[in-house]
Amino acid sequence: MHLAHNLVQLAGRIGLQAPLYFLSDGTPFVRLRLYQDEVDGSGRSVSHSFSITAWGKLAEALHQKVRRGDRLFVQGKLRVLTYQQPGGKQLRPEVQLTSFHVLERRDKGGGACTPYGAAQTCRQADPGQSPPREIPKNNK
Repeated sequence: MHLAHNLVQLAGRIGLQAPLYFLSDGTPFVRLRLYQDEVDGSGRSVSHSFSITAWGKLAEALHQKVRRGDRLFVQGKLRVLTYQQPGGKQLRPEVQLTSFHVLERRDKGGGACTPYGAAQTCRQADPGQSPPREIPKNNK
């Protein structure tokens, strides 16, 4: 039996509508933030945010089906991106999405959320495939 050694599962709300970007070879991708709120030991509300990236058909599905304020369950792999800044080396953890499930939808007026009817889960076609390394700054 093959055990997943790098598996991340999170539930939270989407902050902003996820724009769909394209690499120079036409590969679609989406990058968005997932937010979780919790109350700490002293009773204060604390918010955590997580960077989520999806590629290919999964990115297109996420872009089409998910709107600001929707509550999602996401599953993926943890990746740590490294880049150089004037102050030194920076690390940025992100979740490379392999599947998602819409738990609640925020209504169009921005009000209360409602459960999302029939279970609708989207998965990456080939979870073993690594995404391309090149990331553009603008939409096509």
